[in-house]
Amino acid sequence: MIKQCQLAAFSGMVAAAHELSPCSSSRSELIGLLTMLQAPGPVHGALDNSAVLNKAFRIKQEIQNHPSTQWPGKPFGLQRDGDLWQLFHTFMTWRGPHSLALTKVKGHATAHFVGDDAQPVSYT
Repeated sequence: MIKQCQLAAFSGMVAAAHELSPCSSSRSELIGLLTMLQAPGPVHGALDNSAVLNKAFRIKQEIQNHPSTQWPGKPFGLQRDGDLWQLFHTFMTWRGPHSLALTKVKGHATAHFVGDDAQPVSYT
């Protein structure tokens, strides 16, 4: 269970990361994902950025398969947007991997993509 002080600290870190670093589209999408994770209870995110979606899914799977606080991959400090990915990893460890479902959606959708035949790819 997430303690209120952890959530407040996490909210402050997300806000500081957003203000201190230049924003790319991936960074903006990741900040949105981190903001969504501050909601109580399970959440379902719909993302149009495949790179963010795939990395979030890999981190989520790693926590699910090997529930430790250590990331076995390249250190976050050496990765692009590593400050935010480290926050994501930490928060997913606190919340648990089953508290987040992700779906890939078409960004900048036209009427063609919005009809009954729209098929999002779901990552649970």
